[in-house]
Amino acid sequence: MADLDIPPPDSGGTAERGAPMTTARLIDQLTLPLLRGLLGLDDDAPPYVLTEAAAAVRSTVPQLVLSAAQRCGEELGSGSRDTLARARQRAAAYEEILRRVVKAVPGARVVKGASLARHYPDSLLRPVGDMDLMVATEQQVWEAAAAVLDSCPVQDTAVVLHGSRRPLPFVTLTWPGTDRWLDKPMKAEIVCTPLTGNAGAVGVRPLAAPRDSCLPDLLSVCEERFQRRFNAKDIADVLVLADTGLPPAARIVDTAAAHQLAPELHELLSYAAAHCDIGPFAAVVDLLGERAAAERSRREAWRRPRTLQSLDHPVWRALAYGVPVPSIPLRRAARPDARIPVRYEPLGAHLLHHTPIGDFLLTVEQTVSRDDYDRAVRRSEAQGEAEPTG
Repeated sequence: MADLDIPPPDSGGTAERGAPMTTARLIDQLTLPLLRGLLGLDDDAPPYVLTEAAAAVRSTVPQLVLSAAQRCGEELGSGSRDTLARARQRAAAYEEILRRVVKAVPGARVVKGASLARHYPDSLLRPVGDMDLMVATEQQVWEAAAAVLDSCPVQDTAVVLHGSRRPLPFVTLTWPGTDRWLDKPMKAEIVCTPLTGNAGAVGVRPLAAPRDSCLPDLLSVCEERFQRRFNAKDIADVLVLADTGLPPAARIVDTAAAHQLAPELHELLSYAAAHCDIGPFAAVVDLLGERAAAERSRREAWRRPRTLQSLDHPVWRALAYGVPVPSIPLRRAARPDARIPVRYEPLGAHLLHHTPIGDFLLTVEQTVSRDDYDRAVRRSEAQGEAEPTG
């Protein structure tokens, strides 16, 4: 790997001659040459090509590129500076929401997002697309959701049930970003665990790693692989975590294996190691191979369980089968109240899901007929005071 010209951390560019040198960190490798290489570009690719390539990967990656460019001493135009300002404003808004949620649900915490951002140098922005809020119980999911609904101009609410043994609600709330023409909507995802698996051999698992270590964030980044490929933002996360003082390599490997994430961690760290120095994570890669192979073999041998004949409703059968069940919002509670009990009411092939934040129609059907939808809305309205979700 070629040597990179890395500016001192937090200097915003090159240090003045004679100034004291700051100890380099692994994250200081995140320079424009590295980013061009990660995005498959030539070394002389102009800035606009770099940001276009970053946008093609994920909406938040251009913000990382712009922040890295600014940190390396590149001059940014007004549009680029405004993009970074809005990104910082977005992160600050999420932090304020978290403070309000914690008042209602002590112990609620963010995984990834702000939790990873606290390890970044002040001069490097970790872009945040959405906020992953983790709480301990199903009741706290509704309490946290009610707190967000009270704090934010939420426009869309979604509930998905995950888990075959004891289904858990995964609540997603969205509302407009700072600039509706340029920014993706703000989004809060409220869960009991961020480890939702792949609806197959890897199911929903509790996140058992100690919250005072880097492991919850590292495992949550690995879990993203079930939804998308790893990218430059993930490498940045690896580098800042490597700078934090890791647990022993064997403990990291054991924890990843216990959460059925050894293959994903091996892929993530190998991807990063192919482009830069991953420091103490190199020892983890050396130990991961056998555990990753064992997990892949387990997945290949896995067979979907037979559903119990006693489960005569399609929604319960799907959940027992290991398939997450989405829902259609019917009515939003006029006054979200976490004390309202959760109830399920059969409605043909669907289930009415009465929750503290509103009513939803759980279904395994690709489409729901207008008659079924209208019947569900009427039934929801009959249950109590509510307001339309739209």
